[in-house]
Amino acid sequence: MLVEFTKAKDGTKYVMAKKNLKREVHLQDRNLEVLSLQSMDQPVGSDEGLVYLVMYHSNCFRQFSISMETVTKSSAEDFQALIIPALCKAIKAKREAGDATPAVAVIFEQKVYAMPCSPVGRFPSKLEVKASVQQGAEAICDWA
Repeated sequence: MLVEFTKAKDGTKYVMAKKNLKREVHLQDRNLEVLSLQSMDQPVGSDEGLVYLVMYHSNCFRQFSISMETVTKSSAEDFQALIIPALCKAIKAKREAGDATPAVAVIFEQKVYAMPCSPVGRFPSKLEVKASVQQGAEAICDWA
């Protein structure tokens, strides 16, 4: 497993430390070839009001750093207990289906949703996330 790490930019932090995230993801899915952490001011295609936590596809789990005030003890615990297992399950399903289209875990209206990216990797807009939620997309968990 190749691990890439970029230090979080000023005013941001990772929800989970690199070594803990590597261990947790590896416990869920030993077949992930790449575990990368990335600090970005704003991911390409992001809208104000959305927080992108993780981008993933069939063999990659990339955690983004987010603003420090967004991360609480409760949200970090949910990230480990609920979000990582749900995303790893989705990654396995993508791999088994031969689907390499990326997806993201996004915070929208205090809930975490898994949303598909466009085939070229463009992150979903706030309007696209809102439409998916209105059409019944289920949240992975609340973000407190």
